Amino acid sequence: MATRNNESTKLSVRVEVGSGDNVSYKNRAFNHIAPNTTDDNVLSFGNRLGALQSHTVNAIVRTDVATLVAD
Repeated sequence: MATRNNESTKLSVRVEVGSGDNVSYKNRAFNHIAPNTTDDNVLSFGNRLGALQSHTVNAIVRTDVATLVAD
């Protein structure tokens, strides 16, 4: 059986930069999100951060990372 160690969560708000045929994307990353935070809370927080941006929000992304160790 495996055990999860060193869990961390990152929130990224992906925004559109430019317009027309010159649209590109930038990620605004926020580290040190508590790993036990619910998906609904992460989405809500991401939407609130996105509302502070001058650019259009394309996606809210949650990334969970953990090291797996055999028991």
